[in-house]
Amino acid sequence: MTDNPKDINQRLDELKRAYVNGLGAKIEEVEAAARAAGDAGAAGANPLSGQGLEALGALKQLVHKLAGSGGTFGFAKISDAAEKAETACEAMLETPSVDFWRSIEGHLDKLRGAVKDARGGG
Repeated sequence: MTDNPKDINQRLDELKRAYVNGLGAKIEEVEAAARAAGDAGAAGANPLSGQGLEALGALKQLVHKLAGSGGTFGFAKISDAAEKAETACEAMLETPSVDFWRSIEGHLDKLRGAVKDARGGG
């Protein structure tokens, strides 16, 4: 038994729509993790201790997933921005610096824009 290509394409379109519909929740998770990581550093604490480290690790994992899923569903801008944010998170985990944090923030701004575009808002 073979699948009808039309049925497969319809199913892929449905999956893509579901992905786009879920992007709002995904970007909210990214925002929350970024806020938590940024708040640790802004409060004068070491951003790589306790909750700051957990938040930065969570942020890295979230953008890693978006880098992969964005590419899977044909959203190269989401994938690219998320991949760059992930790389910046890795650099920040290795050597905490204001410059690395600014880099993360810049890539997250691009990710927000890419998500907005994918959701039809741009």
